[in-house]
Amino acid sequence: MLCPMFVSTSILLLLFSSTSLAQCISSAEEYINHFRDVLAGSEPDPSTCVDTDLMVSIQYQSKQYDISPTLNFRNGSWSWASGWDNLETYLRMAEKHRNDDDQGLELTHEMINWVGIPGTVDTESIYNLAVFSRALMTESAFDDLPVMPSWPNLWNYLANPAGIVLCSNWTHDLAECPLALPIEFTEEVKVALETDTLVNFEAITGCPTDPPPPNTEDCICTNTDYCSMKAQLWTARATGTYSCVTSFSETPGATENAAQTRAFFEFCMGCNYLFSGNGTGYNGQMFTGEEWLVRGNVPLVDVGAVRLQLYPQQ
Repeated sequence: MLCPMFVSTSILLLLFSSTSLAQCISSAEEYINHFRDVLAGSEPDPSTCVDTDLMVSIQYQSKQYDISPTLNFRNGSWSWASGWDNLETYLRMAEKHRNDDDQGLELTHEMINWVGIPGTVDTESIYNLAVFSRALMTESAFDDLPVMPSWPNLWNYLANPAGIVLCSNWTHDLAECPLALPIEFTEEVKVALETDTLVNFEAITGCPTDPPPPNTEDCICTNTDYCSMKAQLWTARATGTYSCVTSFSETPGATENAAQTRAFFEFCMGCNYLFSGNGTGYNGQMFTGEEWLVRGNVPLVDVGAVRLQLYPQQ
């Protein structure tokens, strides 16, 4: 039999926990409204917790194009997202920059650098914060997405015997999606990429990382295998993820070559030189929380997404 004091304490703890849980932001709309209020100064407290179902991605694309209705503005099959922990971090950044008079320039710069997008804000681009539901994203995928992109998870995902689902456009019908054949990498390649991932990019590719090479078609790296594969995939990805993936997988010896494989992960899947390989984001200085590979061409409306334009602020 429990003593009255223990029962009372238990009830108080339960009530406190329930109250704390109830106060967490649980929808994309609620988060965007709260973010906007923190940034405006009408909500002084940026420390509100965020439900673990919510995910976030920072989208950016040239002002000359219409805003993409999907996460990947190129309509690619894959995109990247962060979890609830980065959403909480972004609220603190909003408070920090609430008095800035720069159309959101410094706020956006801090946010993209935090999540591992290097460089400065491109003032000729539009940056949007897209918040959406992980549960709805899971329902919208035909395979194992979303997946936390550790190396072991990526090897398994790409080697799925059923094939790699690479829809060139959004569809609810799996039969309309091309399937790339499973990709099996050699153990030597796996070991090379997994060993000291945070510092081995330059050794494998011959690319400088301080500063990193520009995101252009030109290759200034010293590894010719990497540069030749980059040129090949840069062209292939222009017609979609399926073309990029099959261009790599059908190249003799590519899955046995660490430099060419690293180019595949960079240009077909978006794993830049800051990719950690352990399932968490990395920005060059610290790990920043959950990281996810998600379906990139699902309409945002289907995953309960709400967007807020970060730069230039409206």
